[in-house]
Amino acid sequence: MTEAMDMVRESLGEDAIIVSTHEEKGKGVRVTAALEPDNGPGFEIGGSAEDQWLQYDEEVDDEDAVAEEITDVLLRHAVPAETIDMIASTALGLGVTTPRIAMMAALEHLYNFEPIPQKGKAKPIMVVGTPGAGKTLAIA
Repeated sequence: MTEAMDMVRESLGEDAIIVSTHEEKGKGVRVTAALEPDNGPGFEIGGSAEDQWLQYDEEVDDEDAVAEEITDVLLRHAVPAETIDMIASTALGLGVTTPRIAMMAALEHLYNFEPIPQKGKAKPIMVVGTPGAGKTLAIA
C-alpha cells in the first residue's frame, strides 16, 4: 500500500490528493488520486476576457465531458475497467451530448432489460445486487 501511494506521489507530484485506496485480493492495490485543477491566473483589471480564455472545439469538449462523467460515476460504483470502457465508448458512439441520456442509451444498447414477470416461469430468475440495493423490494 505504501509503495502504491509513493508511486502516485511520484507520478502526480507532492500536491496529489489520495481520494481512496482499495486492496484487491491477489491483484494488488487500487489507489484513486486527484490534483486540484490549475485554472491559471485570474482576470486582470483592464485586461480583455477574450485574451484570457482558451478557445476549444465545443464538440470535442462535449464528448470529453460525457465520457468523463460516465467514467466517474462508474468508478464510484466500482465497475470493472473493461465494462467502463465498453459503456463509455458505446455512449460516445451514439453521439448524445447529455451524460445521463448517453449512459442510459448505452446501457439499453448493450444489455437487455425486461420487467419481472407477474406469473411463474419454467426457468428460475436470479436477482443479483449488493446488500440493501432493493432486491427484495423489487420482487415483492
